[in-house]
Amino acid sequence: MVQRQFVLRQFVPATGGLAQSEFAFTGEGYMKRVRDTAKSWKEIHLMELSLYADTITKNYDLWRKRRVNSQQISPTSYTFQNPFSEEMSSELEVARHEFECEKAKLLQDISSLQEENYQLKIGVQIEESKTMKVQKEVEIEEISNIKGGMEFWKGKTKKKEEKTACAMIELRKNNAEYETVSAECVTSQSKHQELRRKVQDLENTLQAQQQQLDNLLKALEEKNSQYDRDIHAYERALQEK
Repeated sequence: MVQRQFVLRQFVPATGGLAQSEFAFTGEGYMKRVRDTAKSWKEIHLMELSLYADTITKNYDLWRKRRVNSQQISPTSYTFQNPFSEEMSSELEVARHEFECEKAKLLQDISSLQEENYQLKIGVQIEESKTMKVQKEVEIEEISNIKGGMEFWKGKTKKKEEKTACAMIELRKNNAEYETVSAECVTSQSKHQELRRKVQDLENTLQAQQQQLDNLLKALEEKNSQYDRDIHAYERALQEK
């Protein structure tokens, strides 16, 4: 019944509210038994609320306030009726009665302080629960953002890697073409140098032949000159004869 009605937040025994009942106890120590019984009825039983702070209902708060108000015990609550009250009205009983009144007042103050402490504890637990909930949501959101950022950068990095791989393939292809062209250029340069060497050899041969031709022409001119001199000399000789 307590679990269904109050969700195990706070409860009192089924005899709650009987603090003002009459007792017909007699004999030695009956007042102590009355006080112990009444004290047991006034005890507040608390349970841990950290796991249930978000589910406290308004009905539960109203019930607790009514219960606390019902425990406001007047100083005359301990003036119990019994058939032997006239015989026991001694100074000791008067002092005891005053002591009980003061004690009831102190218990009332203690109960109020306990209730305030309990309210503060509930408030702190609720705030801690809300703070933890908000912090958890923030952490989840941050983790989600981090994961999203990681996925974004992974995709971007993958695209860059693909572009880099394509660029490397193109670069290797260009290097291969450059090496081929370089080899062809080296071959062409080698052929060109060979042709230049052959041309140089031909030029040297031509110069040598030109020199020989010049020498032959010079010799021929000298022979022609000698022949002309011989002819003139022969003609002069014939004229003299």
